[in-house]
Amino acid sequence: IVIDDKTISYELFIGTILAATYEEFLYRFYVPKVAEHISIFFNDRYGKKIANITLVVLELIIIILFALGHSYIGIISVLNAFCAGIMLRLFTKKISVPIYVISAHSFFNLIQYFLLIRK
Repeated sequence: IVIDDKTISYELFIGTILAATYEEFLYRFYVPKVAEHISIFFNDRYGKKIANITLVVLELIIIILFALGHSYIGIISVLNAFCAGIMLRLFTKKISVPIYVISAHSFFNLIQYFLLIRK
């Protein structure tokens, strides 16, 4: 792909999709499922109200971990990833189809790469 005489390699394109796939399965499907099981445990032991609070706190921790996973790029990327993490989690809860969520994440990342290359 060529943009303003700069080339985005095939490897970057595939790498973006693979990274988004990994992050989505980890942060949007696997770890939240573990959080749901923890919430069920709390529901059985302490009641529904505590279980719901626990689930919200765990969901927030998962989003924070996702955001901190982008700290190597800088604080702006952490804030960006935090906001994206919230949107992607809501999208996942609404849709629950991995390929759609992975596509959205990949598309979002590719737009960011395009914007960075234009500078």
